[in-house]
Amino acid sequence: MFSSRWTWICVSAALVVLLGLPVQLALAGGYSTPTVGQSPHGGYSDSTSKCKVCHAVHSANASVETSFSPPQALLRTRRGVPRPTTDRFYNGMACAYCHIVDNWSLKRVYGGDLYNYQRNSRYNHDDNHRYFGGTRKNYAGCMSCHSVHGSNLLPGYEVDIVSANPNPDWNDLTVDTLTNFCRDCHEDTSTAFGTWGYRCGQCHLMVGDPGGNDETDDIDQMPPFYTQDRDRTTHVMTSTLTNPDGMQVAWSDTTDCRDCHMGGNHTEGNSLPHYTSGAYFLDDDYRPPDSFNATDTGMDRVCLNCHVEGGDGGAYTTGVGRTF
Repeated sequence: MFSSRWTWICVSAALVVLLGLPVQLALAGGYSTPTVGQSPHGGYSDSTSKCKVCHAVHSANASVETSFSPPQALLRTRRGVPRPTTDRFYNGMACAYCHIVDNWSLKRVYGGDLYNYQRNSRYNHDDNHRYFGGTRKNYAGCMSCHSVHGSNLLPGYEVDIVSANPNPDWNDLTVDTLTNFCRDCHEDTSTAFGTWGYRCGQCHLMVGDPGGNDETDDIDQMPPFYTQDRDRTTHVMTSTLTNPDGMQVAWSDTTDCRDCHMGGNHTEGNSLPHYTSGAYFLDDDYRPPDSFNATDTGMDRVCLNCHVEGGDGGAYTTGVGRTF
């Protein structure tokens, strides 16, 4: 009798332990809640549990975060983020969970509004403009620009984990300056793999849709963004402030993209290149209508930032409209 009862107790205890294992395993394999003010992107040790903020060994679901063929990297794309119409056109939700929609992150962007990230707008780098060719994509939201774990970073931008190879899935160029970082996407001048502008050139050149030809959409169809010479197509990028005849025509150089695209003040609601108060990341006060407008209301304020001297607005004394 004693032996049978003892056996029953032991078996019952074992069942309790076994029944409890799935719960423990689920907890070990699932996601953990982020810690406010603590970055999960580094500082790992034997005693930390940061990996679980983004990666779940047994709970990850289908994701287009790192590949067109899900799932990848044990990421849950939709964690804490409302599901849009389709997965195909909206990536970066694992990032949006912390950096847009909730209050966990040390750095939040897009004004904390997911709509600012998802919509197609002249005021933000949205998550719309993409093309998937097989398993490759020309743009994948947050992961196209940031090296999440801090490898291969753009010199001078390590704190913001800016990648030295934006969207490596599409070409093998490693950039060394912020201007070249921008060129990697914003130069539709080539159809040769591994060259500047190849990502954009695939559509805007190879399939006969060069930038600037669509007068109904001034968001996605743009002319080449970068030039080193006066090619009469794009704004010259130079430190020479005179025209070919020797007349001074500018008072600020344009050697870097940020010389013109100067928008943003590093705040949550106004930070280049995520979301700025000014259109195209230009002057913060440049706010033309969102709908297509060939006159681009108020554009002169952007030009006058460089092409006049001696005043602001209409009070300048030297420059275009005054001395030439």
